Amino acid sequence: MVKRRWGRPARASGQRGLTLTELLVVAAIMGLGAAVVPKMMIDLVRFTNRNTTQIEVQREARIAMDEIIRLLRMARIGTTSILSPVGQPPFSKITFIAGDDIMYVIRQTGSQLLIGPETGTKRVYSNNLVWCSFINSKGTDFRSITVSIQLSKATIKPLSDSEISVTETITPLN
Repeated sequence: MVKRRWGRPARASGQRGLTLTELLVVAAIMGLGAAVVPKMMIDLVRFTNRNTTQIEVQREARIAMDEIIRLLRMARIGTTSILSPVGQPPFSKITFIAGDDIMYVIRQTGSQLLIGPETGTKRVYSNNLVWCSFINSKGTDFRSITVSIQLSKATIKPLSDSEISVTETITPLN
């Protein structure tokens, strides 16, 4: 006599294999997996790309702001001049004389942030600049300068761009 196991008849000894129902269930599960896995992989690649871009933009903004702060802290009091060049955002250029008697310029040119001596080679600190601005702070200390920069870099569509804005207030030490 053949015993029943889990509601189905047991196989006679020597018979091996799967039933048609078991094969159909496995095929259905594999079909669902084949439909879901590629979309998950595409989403993972987009997520990784966006995060990598965001980290790059944050790093670029922090490096640029650190250099701006370093130079403006060396500025001699009374030598700073904030300008609005033609075709650029308002207040997007500052010139000053540092403690080493060199006139420095920090300015926006298109999407580039340029920093360096007024007469000489300027280093490009960002190619992803949306805007920068320099403002003499109002209040009790007129020597303070507020610096704001915004960077943006495109990612894979349909995701939005990676953007970061950084604002610092600096008081020259000289």
